[in-house]
Amino acid sequence: TVLNVVGETDKDAYAILANKADNLNISGNTVNYEGNTNGTAVNNAILISESKDVVVSDNVFNITLPSSYVPWAEVPAGSGNWVSSPISEGLVFDDCDNLELSENDIIVNYNNVVGSYDTIYAVDIKNSDNAKVESNNIDAKGHTYIYGLIISGENFTISDNNITSESDSYYANGIDVEGPASGIIKDNNIVANAPLSAYPVYSAMSNGNVEVEHKNNNISGKAAVIYGMELGGAKETVTGNNINLEGNYTIGIASRA
Repeated sequence: TVLNVVGETDKDAYAILANKADNLNISGNTVNYEGNTNGTAVNNAILISESKDVVVSDNVFNITLPSSYVPWAEVPAGSGNWVSSPISEGLVFDDCDNLELSENDIIVNYNNVVGSYDTIYAVDIKNSDNAKVESNNIDAKGHTYIYGLIISGENFTISDNNITSESDSYYANGIDVEGPASGIIKDNNIVANAPLSAYPVYSAMSNGNVEVEHKNNNISGKAAVIYGMELGGAKETVTGNNINLEGNYTIGIASRA
């Protein structure tokens, strides 16, 4: 199946939208998605929420959308817990336990810039336990901030993927692990390139504990300031990784825990 979707400037636009769709299987498709938000509407090629045992496999996603500012809100007020509500994202999975994202080609580019600190998340998996992200090709190109894969949830596996994230203005990130989260990142090729700042692998306990094993990954990138891995989890182990970086201020592995 070939699915072509072009969004309007002030309307939420999705190629695939599903809620409470347990056992959903999306396989063998080509999805061509163009978002055109002006910052007031959400653009996602896919948004799946509150759905267990979802399989997204063997698809081609050609995604073009604006790089947009990200609204933040303190929830609840006065708590110090800040929650983002991204405008522009490629594939989004929220509260999708036992997700399988495998053998997809996910190509993301930007067509416009909206607001300050403009950002695109190519793949966003949040609040989803037991997620498996395996054997995908993720190629993300953005402007000020571009993220290849951002994930939260317990017992995830990220393996055998090719993830490339490239900014033409400021910042690029390959994999971003945000707490609460635990899992393993293994046997991936992870690249982040940007003019000023790049982090191929990054983790932070922003809203909960993080425990991750990083094993046998090939990590590379180029930027004026580049960290191959900046790890902020409570417990993170790093074994058998190859890290090759080029920059003016260069650190292979940094820990903030």
